Amino acid sequence: TARKLAERRRGEAEKAKGEEAAARRLAERHRDQAVAARKATSEARVRETAAKEEAMAVLREVVLRVRDDLKDMPWEPVRKFRADVLRQTVKSYGRLQFTAADPYRQLGDLAREASDTEDAARAYGKAVEISRAVVEREPKAEDSQRDLIRSLKALAHFHRYGAKIKLALTLYREALAIERKLIRLRPDNAIAQRELATALASLGETERLAGNGSAALPLFSEAL
Repeated sequence: TARKLAERRRGEAEKAKGEEAAARRLAERHRDQAVAARKATSEARVRETAAKEEAMAVLREVVLRVRDDLKDMPWEPVRKFRADVLRQTVKSYGRLQFTAADPYRQLGDLAREASDTEDAARAYGKAVEISRAVVEREPKAEDSQRDLIRSLKALAHFHRYGAKIKLALTLYREALAIERKLIRLRPDNAIAQRELATALASLGETERLAGNGSAALPLFSEAL
């Protein structure tokens, strides 16, 4: 009886060991599957990111070609074609979750050239909105700051020539504040110095138009 009991216990122990080994093998198999799944997901994300970057590069090239190759063709059919291409580009930017401030600035230019002030204001305003959102996400990115300056200046120019001087002053002042911040980061950078001088001159001219000669003079002096 004692022998049978001992044999039974040995059998139970061996069975328990076998079950434990099987459980370990199953756990290892699940772990290997999880690692493979994570690797496949990571590779898929890398491919997706690469595809988005390639698509973004193509869209950026389209935007630049539309601006640089067609900007000196003032005919209405060309303006319409540029606007259609830019609108489609904006949609594609959105689907790729990228910013579309530059196409909106161009749409604003086209609308302004066609004397469509309502569409121009809407497009320039959208460009500012997008640029601000990017800066909020990437507050330390100099390129994002520069893009916001371009959007602010575009809307400010529009308002200045539309006789909305107070709005223009607010936008030019914001753009100048960002320029000053960037020049502190690169005090010897020639491009940054030129951009600062342009911002000073634009604000100075707008102050002059507003009748603020005392505010305009130091801005002009600093821009020289």
